[in-house]
Amino acid sequence: MPWSKKFREPIPLPNGQKLVTLADAGQHILKLSDEKGVTEAWMLAAEMLIKAAEEGGGWIDLASIGIMQAINGPRPPPEPGARSASKKRRRR
Repeated sequence: MPWSKKFREPIPLPNGQKLVTLADAGQHILKLSDEKGVTEAWMLAAEMLIKAAEEGGGWIDLASIGIMQAINGPRPPPEPGARSASKKRRRR
C-alpha cells in the first residue's frame, strides 16, 4: 500500500493545514518536537499509520482516528447515568 493513499477525509490541524495522505501524516509526526512526539498517543498513531501503509483497508481509518486523538486528545467518557437523545426517544 503506497504512502500516497488518502484518508477518507482530510485531518485538520490546529494551524489550519490538513493531512490528506498517509505521507502527509508521516511527515507531520516526524516534525513533532521530541517532547510531543514521545507521548503515548503519538506513538500509537505512528504505529497505526505504519500498519495503514503496509496493510491498507481499515487500518487507514484507525490511523486517522489515532491521529485525531493525538491532536485533540481523547473524548471524555460520558457522564454516569447520562443517556443520548436517541436512547431517550426509543424508550417513549
